[in-house]
Amino acid sequence: MSYLRRLFVSHTEILEFLKFPVLKEIAIDVGPDENVLTHLEPSLIRSSCSLGMLSFAGCPPADATIQILQKFPSIRELAIIVDTVEDGARLTRFMASLTVSETEETTVVAPHLNRVSLGCEDKGYIDHDTFLKMVKSRWRAEHCALKSAAMFIDAGEAPMRSGFSELYEEGLDFFLAEGLDASEAIDFTSPKISFLGIVLVIDFSPRIFGKFRMRDFDFVYITFRCCLLHHPRDFIVSAFL
Repeated sequence: MSYLRRLFVSHTEILEFLKFPVLKEIAIDVGPDENVLTHLEPSLIRSSCSLGMLSFAGCPPADATIQILQKFPSIRELAIIVDTVEDGARLTRFMASLTVSETEETTVVAPHLNRVSLGCEDKGYIDHDTFLKMVKSRWRAEHCALKSAAMFIDAGEAPMRSGFSELYEEGLDFFLAEGLDASEAIDFTSPKISFLGIVLVIDFSPRIFGKFRMRDFDFVYITFRCCLLHHPRDFIVSAFL
């Protein structure tokens, strides 16, 4: 998979079989109580890739996400979409961990992040005050690279705009979408599949997988259910292990 640049996986166990030296973006569908770090970290180390964007559908525990960001400083962009109350609570704890203290001398977590995008749908929620506090602290901190932030609110109460407007006037690239606009944006950017295209189911093994000419594709979606060609250059493979 020496030409693969974008990857989405629904089960991180499959990463044990993959090596992607030029991967730039990875999106992961996080299952309940799934330890993302267990499979993601060794895979990235083995691949020696310079990963630039990390996306989650669902929210891993805060400490696991922080470990990933600290161990792989090439990650500049982070996106998280939550759709359950539990994920919303984990997201709040994670945002608190990213917040830079104004009163204490503390180590800044992942100062290299320059864009943070959060979205919520169904029963998920984003604590707007915690998000604003986190963004403001990182935007104004001396050693943080944050330049852009986005929030997609599919349902629930809209955030107060005044705080974000202030940061926008200071130069922060901030984007807010609500309702249908947010839903459409989440559908477009979310790692979740929309089942359009040609369905193709294959038996998977590292031996068989190695026969595909990965230079012909720049995006791979790996799931344990089915595979489909999303676009002419999108290759999606099913895994039966």
